[in-house]
Amino acid sequence: MITLRTGRRSPDVERWQRFLTSQQLLIGRADGIFGRATESATRTFQEREGLQPDGVVGPKTIARAREIGFVVVRRMHDSDLDSDLIANATRILQELSEAPFGTESVFELRGNRYVARIEQHYHPIGGPRRPWGYHAGVSLFREIGAGVDEPVHEDT
Repeated sequence: MITLRTGRRSPDVERWQRFLTSQQLLIGRADGIFGRATESATRTFQEREGLQPDGVVGPKTIARAREIGFVVVRRMHDSDLDSDLIANATRILQELSEAPFGTESVFELRGNRYVARIEQHYHPIGGPRRPWGYHAGVSLFREIGAGVDEPVHEDT
């Protein structure tokens, strides 16, 4: 997960907004846009938790939120994938092929929770991965909950 701040638009912002709503700090629908209301709710969360209230969701804010139930995700890399994960990603892409980019679907496999996000992918023409060019694809993320000793990686 990357640092979240005013102006950012992403599914990670939407996940953060849902957390703020669960903490009764944000009212309204989670829209994935880090605006003034989200910044204000973030500052309130930071003040309540004894953090520097800067309105930015960085490592310290994320760490504190994780302690009380916020779930972050780690992007899966090709080396993390196995045939079961690929089969789930393929199924989800087929089911959500018409959904807008950013749409997420959660599934469980072998005791782990995963998030499949529809994103625009690009495979170089002539390269080993097809289809070539720009196309809808699925990026997989593994949920990392409170108390898990796995580091949070930047989502680039």
